[in-house]
Amino acid sequence: MAQMIHDWTAPLPFDRGKSDRLGELADALRACLEDTSDAHRWSEPEIKGSLATLGGAAEDMQRCLLGMAVESHRRGLHADDELSLKDWLARKCPLLSKRALGDIVTVAKAWDAEGHQTLRDHLTPAPYMHADLHTLSDDAEDQPPTIGMSRGAQLIRALARVRPATTPEGYAVYVDILVPYAVTASDKDLNAATDLLISLALTDAQVEGAAKRAFASRGVHESSIGGDELRRFIITTDQEGAAVIRAILNSPLAAPTPDAEGVDMRTTTQRRHDALLAVLRRGVSSPGEAPTTSKAKVFLTMPLAALIAAAQSAQTASFPTSPPPSTLDNPFEKATGRRPSEPQLNQLGRPGIFARPGMGRTFTGEALTPGQVRRMACEADLIPVVLGTDSEILDVGRESRLATPGQLKKLWL
Repeated sequence: MAQMIHDWTAPLPFDRGKSDRLGELADALRACLEDTSDAHRWSEPEIKGSLATLGGAAEDMQRCLLGMAVESHRRGLHADDELSLKDWLARKCPLLSKRALGDIVTVAKAWDAEGHQTLRDHLTPAPYMHADLHTLSDDAEDQPPTIGMSRGAQLIRALARVRPATTPEGYAVYVDILVPYAVTASDKDLNAATDLLISLALTDAQVEGAAKRAFASRGVHESSIGGDELRRFIITTDQEGAAVIRAILNSPLAAPTPDAEGVDMRTTTQRRHDALLAVLRRGVSSPGEAPTTSKAKVFLTMPLAALIAAAQSAQTASFPTSPPPSTLDNPFEKATGRRPSEPQLNQLGRPGIFARPGMGRTFTGEALTPGQVRRMACEADLIPVVLGTDSEILDVGRESRLATPGQLKKLWL
């Protein structure tokens, strides 16, 4: 590490002010290395404080690299060497991990894209650089909370799915929604919010069309590994098929099963393989028999307010199709000027579980179109669920309307 810092202090081809600052950085890092060599003598508050400081410094270093990567991309320096931006940066910064390098390249390429001002503001710390990377602002108190480079790259990949589904004006609105949400949201919640915005921007025909195209790409390919002793099967499937496969791989069939000889020595991938084969063997052994258990459980959610309104209007069969104007503070309406067919936001202004009526989501996070949900419901247990204004569960129904088999036995007795 000391030798690596020594290399950083080599003469730099620009003015002395910048060279001196980078030299001071190298000296400070060398001093930090010497200080941490006896960390076993430090107190707990010193250790905790130093970890926080070093973590922030590492993030700031990544942002400095981002600034240089953005300017390199603007000037096409990588093209001069006939390399991609990622390969060119990997040559200049060989000690960066592939993941960190990939995140920096993803953000750098999207930095100047139209509608990304909010993203730029959240990615740069105070005093932060604006889009031109030259004008500094001293208004640190007014700066929005920052997001890390990894989260920024993930956010850009999510926004890449949103852009084709909306107009440039709508895209800017969606960026303003997703970026602040990404500050505190988990990866799963961020993906769910992205799916929600995409479903808001697309029509029913577009949603089903995309699902049909994904379904048409399904397939299974076989190849050999190391001769004929091992075979590899590559499965390509849509969200519905992925949900079924994940359900098998995460089912009790894939759980460890200790026997009389001791603990289960199979690896996780081996247990998943055996679970998948167990399901396939069961299907092959009885292909014509009716299933004894449901293939899925579909939870039908309905807001309590909509349920009450429908009950009050039952005599005239006049069911409300849109929420009161006071609840229509919806990003979809702002971006497109069109109202969704059902209320999308609860009273606190947050989206509910699903983006539109009929849309679904599996417990593992896959978004399902209304058509996919209808097909699954044909062979599923249907469970009604009533939700409150914050999407909290108020009531959960039963899978069976009549008495269960166990209840019938007791009744006969």
